[in-house]
Amino acid sequence: MITQVASPFARLRDGWKGAPSPVRAGVAVVAVLVIWAVANATTPRGIPLGIVLIGVVVGSLYGLVATGIILVYRANKVVNFAQAEFGSVAAVVAIELVIQAKVNYFVSVVAGLVLAFALGALIDVGVIRRFRKAPRLILAVVTIGLAQILNGVSIVIPLLWSGMAAGRFTTPFTVSLFVDPVRFNGNHFVAVITVAVMMVGLGLFLRYSAYGIAIRAAAENGDRAGLLGVPVARLSTVVWAVAGLL
Repeated sequence: MITQVASPFARLRDGWKGAPSPVRAGVAVVAVLVIWAVANATTPRGIPLGIVLIGVVVGSLYGLVATGIILVYRANKVVNFAQAEFGSVAAVVAIELVIQAKVNYFVSVVAGLVLAFALGALIDVGVIRRFRKAPRLILAVVTIGLAQILNGVSIVIPLLWSGMAAGRFTTPFTVSLFVDPVRFNGNHFVAVITVAVMMVGLGLFLRYSAYGIAIRAAAENGDRAGLLGVPVARLSTVVWAVAGLL
């Protein structure tokens, strides 16, 4: 009886896993609209669509952080409490390049992404590997310490540069769309588009690239992958670098 009840849910889960990314995205959009329509009809004052959309924008950014946490956990079986701080140092550098050094916006963003990628790899080589044989709880505590260090570095960087400087770090795209009660600008559109591109790119990387397939194999059984000649340590560095990029 239990098997018969669970079977439809299992088929639904397997179908969702095998669905192409555009189909998943379409289902997610429809789900958001349905939830908004139901909530709007059942609450006394309703919920403005603009509030729902700004929630989607902010939630998509949190989704990138969550994806990085899941990626590291699947590969190393450890919760990375420093995931958000991986990007803080690179983000501050990119911001200071624009505000204080007057570097082009796109050049600064690329420099920040490269720094985040390199920082993730450096942390794995310099810190995480030293605790590879340690209990997972100890390694989780190590990531908490890393979070504090990276957070402190991100605060110090502007002071070491030339002191705090006034300015704005914003996209050069002059896009404006008003959905009551929120006015969306280029920053919102860039955030959503970037998240979509990153998620599609990560999916293609894990499914079709040699490194991605090896990472999935090592995540299932690291010891067996190592015995088969898979460079598990190198794959761990790639995972932490990608987590930093996310």
